[in-house]
Amino acid sequence: MAYVYDKVGTDPYSKQTPHYGSFDGDGDFIFRPQVMADADSKTDLAIMVQVPSTEVAVRPLSADAPTEVLKTLLPSPTDRIRLEDFVNAQLRSVIAALNSDTFSQAAPHVEGEFERRIAAYEEVIRPLQDTVLLLAKWGEPNQLGLLEHIFARLAEADRPTTGLVRWIALHWYPVLNLMYVAGISALSARRFDALRASMLVRVQASTHRVDGRRVELARVVGGAGVDIGEEFKRIPGYERRYTLRSDYLFNSLQAVVENHLFLGRRYNEVFNAFEVVLALTYADGRGTEDGRV
Repeated sequence: MAYVYDKVGTDPYSKQTPHYGSFDGDGDFIFRPQVMADADSKTDLAIMVQVPSTEVAVRPLSADAPTEVLKTLLPSPTDRIRLEDFVNAQLRSVIAALNSDTFSQAAPHVEGEFERRIAAYEEVIRPLQDTVLLLAKWGEPNQLGLLEHIFARLAEADRPTTGLVRWIALHWYPVLNLMYVAGISALSARRFDALRASMLVRVQASTHRVDGRRVELARVVGGAGVDIGEEFKRIPGYERRYTLRSDYLFNSLQAVVENHLFLGRRYNEVFNAFEVVLALTYADGRGTEDGRV
């Protein structure tokens, strides 16, 4: 599957991107053949066959397939500027959406509002999930600055300071979600340099746990994750869970991760490893801050 995905998905003349899935029965390979139409069934009709050019087609920077564009830009050392422009365009779009009225901090806390906001946040950051995942696994060392840039820019974006406390805390969920995606991807490939870029970039952000000083991102996001943890019991199916936030993220991120990394049963192992690293990093930051080892 990995071989077919790479060869078919990156072929400049391919119109398909294979995906992995399950079907009832023993399973099949499914193809979409392109058949030349028989012109009025006239066997003697002369048909001009168009031979593809031997030149490799250049894929345009299109919003229709951002992940495929990123896969084209990442391995090309001559596309450094276009890659940065691509990432910044995604960031501007996401930050603008996060500051829209959809996520008003003054909205009342009514039944189903928490679930609606979580779903809306995930829809907004969906393109960035693919971006941080691919950067964390495939980014060259000199491209990891873009990973730091994504997290720093999202963490330091303007946030409302008034409104319901739960909505203010939940505003950190997109950064937490993306940190999980990048961290799982980095650990799956043993890219500890990418893991560091995703978690330890220093940011200046204010929460009731961090007073606006410049600290490691994991310290900020870890505290925000603690604040919203109990709220996940408002999502149907999670009312009786013991590890609410972790269970929800485990289930919601699996499809995103599997689409690119194809981890299978190893997903559980890598997810747990990332949570251990995040918890230890958060605890280490608190210990240093409080003067303890």
